[in-house]
Amino acid sequence: MVSEAVDGAARYLLYKLFDATAGRPDAWQVLGNTEERLETVARAVERGWIIIRDDRIGRIKVQSGLLTREGRRLAQDSSMGR
Repeated sequence: MVSEAVDGAARYLLYKLFDATAGRPDAWQVLGNTEERLETVARAVERGWIIIRDDRIGRIKVQSGLLTREGRRLAQDSSMGR
């Protein structure tokens, strides 16, 4: 059950990133803006849906996420059904 909940949260993260980046394939989004739990982000990475990198905004360290082709496809397919 916990695994299904984390998978669901990871999919929801895809939708939020897709919306935040307007579906652009090369757009990185600061993950702190999505307020996701670490296990949710880790699951999305594990599934191959997002790539993360460490960034800096001034002196502040942040993590940014980029949807992979598969992540964009899943998010786009689901956004059409909304």
